Amino acid sequence: MSLISGVWMASNEAYQGLALRLIQQEAKRLQLRGSFDAHEIAEHLRANGKQIQPSISSKDLKRESSRVSSRNRSLRPVTKPTFAN
Repeated sequence: MSLISGVWMASNEAYQGLALRLIQQEAKRLQLRGSFDAHEIAEHLRANGKQIQPSISSKDLKRESSRVSSRNRSLRPVTKPTFAN
């Protein structure tokens, strides 16, 4: 019985560690996406010769499409095999 409870506790601890790392990675990814979007908007405005307006809020920036097609799909499709026979 102690072996079962020991394995259960170890697996629970591993799960909690993985969940914590996932949350941290998602927060970092969100921060990087926000800074990337702000940079893309600034570059777009600079290329068009416009100044950044302080009236643009962060809510507007979050709703702005980024025109980055790779964001919406994974790099490696899960349904396809990695090699062909």
